[in-house]
Amino acid sequence: MANAVIARFFGGGQSSLSSFSADKHYQKSREKGFTLTEVLITLGIIGVVAAMTLPSIITSYEKKETVARLKKMYMSIRNAIQMAEINNGPRQNWLFNDDDEAKEFYTTEILSNLKCAKIDKNSNCYFSDGSAIFLSVARYYGLVEVFFFPKTTKKYINGTAKGRSKRYRLYYSFYYYQPHETIQFKGDMINYNRDQLLNDGSFRCTGNDPRNCLYLIIYDGWQIKDDYPW
Repeated sequence: MANAVIARFFGGGQSSLSSFSADKHYQKSREKGFTLTEVLITLGIIGVVAAMTLPSIITSYEKKETVARLKKMYMSIRNAIQMAEINNGPRQNWLFNDDDEAKEFYTTEILSNLKCAKIDKNSNCYFSDGSAIFLSVARYYGLVEVFFFPKTTKKYINGTAKGRSKRYRLYYSFYYYQPHETIQFKGDMINYNRDQLLNDGSFRCTGNDPRNCLYLIIYDGWQIKDDYPW
């Protein structure tokens, strides 16, 4: 009888210990994990932070991409002019009888050295990275004006893009017979200070015809600074 009681005692005790151990394991698993509510709250916080920081990250990337493409186009056209000088002598001696002759010279001697991925019938040069140089005018007296398009999707070329669209259509003017860039009708770029490029004159970067924006970026050491009208 005593043996039976002892057996039942130990048997029952073992069952109680097993139950206690399972409860303790379940409690620990709850402490280690997250509830659905906690997960949703965390995801919500991450979403808010992303919504606050993502626009600035995208803007920063777009500015750097724009500058990189502008610099590439700028250096390409300058190198093309230097190549043309090898074949035709110093640019100060280039003379033309009319605008058509000036445009023909641009097409055969400069455009051909731009390493374009495609050239259309209007002598516009498209690069493989999606940027382009469009010829605007080539005058017999030496003026050449082109547009730099860091992006060539239709809305940027036709001017329907909202906000910063005009800043994507950036003017670059030079004279064949001068060794440095010239701001059209306003004299040499080297004579301008930063505030003039940003705020002064009809071609100021903050104006409605922002031809000086490219020169402002060059002046700032190939940077788009915070006060640039992005």
